[in-house]
Amino acid sequence: MQMRSEGNLGFGGGLLDSEVTESVVDCLNREYQEELNLDLEKCKFKQEDHIMTAVNHKLKFVTHFYAHEVSNESFYEIEKDSVNASHWGTETFGIVRVPLFVVDSDKFRGLPVFLANCFAGCAREQLMETIKRKQLIPLEDLQFACKRFKDYMAVQSLCKAKK
Repeated sequence: MQMRSEGNLGFGGGLLDSEVTESVVDCLNREYQEELNLDLEKCKFKQEDHIMTAVNHKLKFVTHFYAHEVSNESFYEIEKDSVNASHWGTETFGIVRVPLFVVDSDKFRGLPVFLANCFAGCAREQLMETIKRKQLIPLEDLQFACKRFKDYMAVQSLCKAKK
């Protein structure tokens, strides 16, 4: 994920260029090149990387979400090169790693607390769907993290109410 300029966690992306006929995948690759300095010779999104589409009828807005698997070595390179992106410091403030674990000692830290961050649009849902579909962690662990996230939010709500 990335820290976006408005202070929310989200994913790269943007609007289709109305001046140029481009596909959704072409737009996605262009945006990731601008926002993360993605080397499209080494890593490029394809249509088969599609995870989900969301439609906002009220805003007349459609979003498409893709997830592309890369090796650890490629990820480190993308992470390192992201600070050289043309939109770094304006649209994005860098890559944020998602903790795909729950800390044993308190059962909150890790993914449950991470999910309590502010997310752009439907980025939290996109993240959760990707974790599930790509089986990044066992489904039981994901369900447990979601339950602990809800518990964490309830505790935070109680703390605010006491103030």
